Amino acid sequence: MLTKMRREPPAHFLLIGLARFAVYNVAKPGTNLASSPRRIEVTTDDQRQRQLELREWFHKNSGRVAQRGRASFRHLCSSFDRRREHARDDATRALSAAAGKQSDLSATAASADPFLLESDYGDRTPEHLLFPVPAAKAAESR
Repeated sequence: MLTKMRREPPAHFLLIGLARFAVYNVAKPGTNLASSPRRIEVTTDDQRQRQLELREWFHKNSGRVAQRGRASFRHLCSSFDRRREHARDDATRALSAAAGKQSDLSATAASADPFLLESDYGDRTPEHLLFPVPAAKAAESR
C-alpha cells in the first residue's frame, strides 16, 4: 500500500505541505495564531459614521432599492345584462356598503355578479394589475 501511495500526486502534495508547515514552525516559533486572539472593537462613533454612510448611500440609490408600490382591492361586478336598469343603483349601494371596510366584505361580495377574472386582488404590483396572471401563479409569486 505504501508503494502505491508513493506514486500518487495527492500524497506528494500532502507531504510537501506538511514539510512546509514544519519548517515554518521551526524557523519562527511563537507565531501560533491560535494562541493570540484578534479582536475588532467597534465604537459608538464607528456605528454612527456607518449609519450616516448607509443613509447617504440609500438616499443616492433609492431608485435602485425601493420596492414598487402595491395595491389590494376587491372587484365587485354589477352586470347590466343581469340587473338591467338596476345595475347602477345596485353598484352604488354595494360601494357605499363596502366603503371603509378592509376585511369582512363577504356579504357585499355575495351580492355581486360573477366575474370572469379574479375578484380579490391582494398585495399586487402594477404589473399584475396591467397584465393579470392566473390565480395559481399569482399565489406563487407573493
